[in-house]
Amino acid sequence: MGPPDRVEGVFRNPAFRLYWLGNSISQVGSRVTTVALPLVAVLELDASVAQVGLLQAVVFLPYLLVSMPAGLLADRVRRRPLMIGADLGRAALLALVPLGMVAGWLDMSVLVAVAFTVGALTVLFDVCYLSALPWLVGREQLMPANAALEVSRSVAQVAGPGLAGVLVAAVKASGAVVATVVSYLVSAAALAAIRRPEPAVQADEESGRLSALMAGWTQVLRSPLLRPQAAHLLVGNVVFGAYQAILVVFMVRGLGLSGFAVGVTLGIANLGVIVGAMVSSQIGRRIGLGRLVILATVLEAAGLAVVAAAPASDAVPVLVPGQALAGFAIALFNLQSLTLRQTVTPPALLARVNAVVRLLSFGVIPLGAAAGGWLAEEVGIRQVLVALVLMKLASVLIPLTTALGRIVETPDTEPVWR
Repeated sequence: MGPPDRVEGVFRNPAFRLYWLGNSISQVGSRVTTVALPLVAVLELDASVAQVGLLQAVVFLPYLLVSMPAGLLADRVRRRPLMIGADLGRAALLALVPLGMVAGWLDMSVLVAVAFTVGALTVLFDVCYLSALPWLVGREQLMPANAALEVSRSVAQVAGPGLAGVLVAAVKASGAVVATVVSYLVSAAALAAIRRPEPAVQADEESGRLSALMAGWTQVLRSPLLRPQAAHLLVGNVVFGAYQAILVVFMVRGLGLSGFAVGVTLGIANLGVIVGAMVSSQIGRRIGLGRLVILATVLEAAGLAVVAAAPASDAVPVLVPGQALAGFAIALFNLQSLTLRQTVTPPALLARVNAVVRLLSFGVIPLGAAAGGWLAEEVGIRQVLVALVLMKLASVLIPLTTALGRIVETPDTEPVWR
């Protein structure tokens, strides 16, 4: 494939504009809750670090339990109604958090149950979201469309935590969740307003058989590109899960930051994510996707090492660049990785392949989160952070020893592997 079209060209598509608008707003809301939910647990419910780890784990546990049936469903029925239903369901469930706190019945068991159910609906939404884009823009505009969505996601990573910090200071952590409720309602409305007809579902030869459910596994495991990509994501997300489980606790209890300071620090640091999303395409074209994966892996490990070295006093000047470097590296890789999967996968299998990759990569996040929380209590948070740095560095061996590390340009669509 040649160089992608410019990002601004894809905005001439009115269906994509609505898709982008709803997604951008809901991304901000999601980032607010990413910060607010653990702060509800820590500041309002006095949860232990292990309980916070459990909360982080159950958000991603549905990727293990729901991904495969969600992928098959998304390949069999139209995806937009599923996404609208998932948005409305998530809004209704998260509204229980501020209502429960006001009424006095919110506790950790309720918070965990809400987090798990919202996570299940998020799995369904994500599988559809990743698979619907080719319908909206076509193969030739996938790179600029993904770039636009990745930049807005990156902006949300900056704006969301900062907004969360302001809201937590103003209305407490549980009240901040209302912002996410509103954002999901806006997303549902934007999806409902799209007038471009969704194409008929493409039936595959395995329709109605168990092998239809497993077709995504076959495609990923037999592909010389998707297999190492999934393995790299799996290791990276074990690290991510453990890191996310202990980061807020590390900042609040280890470094003495307030809820407001946590939100603002993460918001400023996430400027690195925006920069990474904006330059990913250019760097990928210059050095090739394979070398980009290697570079991003090393840079993320370096960022985590800086965070681990943050001093107990005056920590923010160290936390911000460390978190920014890690976010830059993640965004650098994400755009190229998603476009690669969307272009090499046969269209009739795209939702199931996305489901498998989501299961393998996101499904291990709860394992990493639970392990990170438990180990932090047993051996200390800083020691766990150092171990995560070493684990991330070791994952560079995957692209170095497979076809993933040798990609220069995005390949054409692969055959259906049997």
